[in-house]
Amino acid sequence: MLFLESKEYLIKKTLKGIFGTGIRYTQKKMETKNWVEENQKSLSPISLNSLNIHNDTHPKNKYKKIDITINESVAFGTGHHETTLGCLRAMFFISKYNNFKQILDIGSGTGLLAIVGAKLWKSKVLAIDNDTNAVIAAKTNSRINSVSTQVQSKYHDVVKAKKKIDIGVKYDLIIINIYSNTINKIRYDLRSMIRSKGCIILSGFNTDQKRSIEANYRNLGLIPIKRFIDNNWVTLVLKSTM
Repeated sequence: MLFLESKEYLIKKTLKGIFGTGIRYTQKKMETKNWVEENQKSLSPISLNSLNIHNDTHPKNKYKKIDITINESVAFGTGHHETTLGCLRAMFFISKYNNFKQILDIGSGTGLLAIVGAKLWKSKVLAIDNDTNAVIAAKTNSRINSVSTQVQSKYHDVVKAKKKIDIGVKYDLIIINIYSNTINKIRYDLRSMIRSKGCIILSGFNTDQKRSIEANYRNLGLIPIKRFIDNNWVTLVLKSTM
């Protein structure tokens, strides 16, 4: 993992949020480079079902129904991380049986999942993040991929905000790819925002955290119907029984 600053408390907080307590790590100062640009050169396109994801260093794939351009930035979400791939696989899995009109993407990062949702279902998507840089990136990427009229990107902190997201609005699909502790904290809010028989895609946690998360959501009538596991990272597809 790369950090712009060598602040010990920030590194510990980030690692704890992702892996839990007790994680060991070493810290090394990297040479000064544009690491975003360097890394982007090495990112290969992602081909999944009818989807192709690539950055500006690669051409569009004319044989894919959905072609998306995402350039790496300070926001998370080029599609290469296991949690993002898990969400994409989950979206294509449920697309066989469902047609969603109203989608909520929590922790949207670059806006990749929101953009895929908008193109896959021709739906309206609200993409939220607690990082203003991510909101800017998502708006830019929505415009680049011609879905700016479908995807609305907003700043919202689901944990700290006093108001819930668009009170009174119910969503057919909610996608959330963030830390496990946040996933557990906001489960009651998600329960109140999902439509009857709607779906929730959860990701951002590992196999050690899966059992407790599944139990917490099952108690709210949100039943796992599919699990994707990749390198110890878990993505769950839940179905509302109410």
